Amino acid sequence: MKRAPLFFVLIILGVLLVIIGIGLGASSHSSTYKQVSQDTIKHYISDGTTGYLQMASSPDLYVVNEGDFSPVINGTQTLQDNDIISFVADPTSTSDIDSQSTIGTHLVGTGEKVVEITLVGNSSGQTMEFTTAAYKANAQGYTQNNWGGAVAMIVIGLLLAIASFFLPRRNPQPSFAIAPGMPMGQPMPNPYQQPYQGVPPYPGSAPYNQQQPPNPQYPQYPSSPYPQQPMQPPTAYGQPANPYGQPQQPGQYPPPPGYDPSQRANPYE
Repeated sequence: MKRAPLFFVLIILGVLLVIIGIGLGASSHSSTYKQVSQDTIKHYISDGTTGYLQMASSPDLYVVNEGDFSPVINGTQTLQDNDIISFVADPTSTSDIDSQSTIGTHLVGTGEKVVEITLVGNSSGQTMEFTTAAYKANAQGYTQNNWGGAVAMIVIGLLLAIASFFLPRRNPQPSFAIAPGMPMGQPMPNPYQQPYQGVPPYPGSAPYNQQQPPNPQYPQYPSSPYPQQPMQPPTAYGQPANPYGQPQQPGQYPPPPGYDPSQRANPYE
């Protein structure tokens, strides 16, 4: 019995869910924030929503999602070149950078995400701290655990794979194959048709021999007691005088014209 097509669909879907679940669970990780001590801002470029930062003592680049901070960072009105800051970055969260300022500063590379900034000694002489919600939740770092959703996917995948074995099987449909060499349009031979064997003999009777003798013998009959008469010449009517070889009876037929009664039909009588 053949498996239903749904069997293979469930098997494939179940295996895919298990593989995806394992991959999702393996992506769980713990992140420890990186603390960057006070330094002078060398370049800060902002497009109004995202800022790109480079410090004077390092070629490393950093990404500042200005709207994620509280209070909100207002571009170059909040952070400017030569400001002194310290900050905290998440080394596991990075983005590609390719940004150029109006004065020609061009920053290209990969930058880590900044989660906390402490502004020291700006033009107003005040110290301000800008923090994200992720940093407030855990200032030392965080653990991303994906095993909750991963386990659910693995369990569903296993259930689908197991359920596929309980699907009913279907009987294979008979197939008719064309014998090789058989011309198209010819009737198919019937494998169930038996050659004619003849009528079976009746119980107790002698078998009937269907063969005919090569030279059948016919019964012999006695010869006629009458002697064979020679054929008479035809009469004037185109018929033989006596086709049966018997003597002509007088008065049986009207004499033809020119007939001589003294002559006999059979001169040998």
